[in-house]
Amino acid sequence: MNRGNRLLSAIVGVSLLVGCGSGGGSTVPPPAEPASPLIVGFQGPSTFTVAPGTTVPLCAAVTFVDQDADIETAFSENESCVPVESAPSCSALKSSFNPGIDGQPEGGFSFCLSYKQCSAPGPCAEVRYEMDVRVRDRSGLTSPSFHWAFQVSDGIDSTPEPTPPPPQPPPPTPAAAPNIGALDSPSVFTFPDGTGYHPTCVDIRYSDPNGDIVRLFTRNEECTNVRTGQDCPISPTDFDPGIRGKTSGTYHFCKNFKTCDPSPGTHCSDQYLSRDFYLQDSTGRQSPPARWEYRVTNGLD
Repeated sequence: MNRGNRLLSAIVGVSLLVGCGSGGGSTVPPPAEPASPLIVGFQGPSTFTVAPGTTVPLCAAVTFVDQDADIETAFSENESCVPVESAPSCSALKSSFNPGIDGQPEGGFSFCLSYKQCSAPGPCAEVRYEMDVRVRDRSGLTSPSFHWAFQVSDGIDSTPEPTPPPPQPPPPTPAAAPNIGALDSPSVFTFPDGTGYHPTCVDIRYSDPNGDIVRLFTRNEECTNVRTGQDCPISPTDFDPGIRGKTSGTYHFCKNFKTCDPSPGTHCSDQYLSRDFYLQDSTGRQSPPARWEYRVTNGLD
């Protein structure tokens, strides 16, 4: 092969290599969105007894999970201090600390705040403290706060209690949706015609392992006039039931019913009502629906 042919072959070979390389790429999936850490357990006394003239630690324990395993630190905010008894003022306890939880996907830690009681022999005013405890990861994402409220007294006028040792962190609670176990309510409510508003009530038995229920709402509201078969509209319900922090219990729910004002010589027809209850927690998980069905009558045949 002469020199010209060898040069042409080399150029063709390089072109083939470049062409093969350009068609063999693959799509790289985008990186996952960073996730905020969560506080899933908190254990801290609601009352501390501190003898006059002493300084003691006030301790609590936190359990957390962090999907990204880039947790960095814990801190408190919104600290407040209110004298329960007659006292001129009190100072808020502030804290910001690293409890050695860097990079852990889940775990727990205890933290303590130093408290100096008034000078002996006392007595010392009882004081109420409140603060929000949070954890933060390295990307700056923070968990929803856990509100801790506790009181400090000197124990002079009550049975003295030893200062409890730092509690052990509770085990992480597995993620689970809230659940409505049962609805306890009469099936028939009797109200005389033309007497205005009356409550129709139901006891909602619930459970939630994470204790973070934030919302109660209803859907599929139905009302039927028994005599005519026509619809009688009722409005949906959506509100905070105030049971956050509780893992189980019974919530008493009432909805007002307005009786009709019948024409002379007539009376109101019975009405059949129903609605589906749902509970929702702070992560958006919802309970399966629980149906409440009842009838409202004036007691006339």
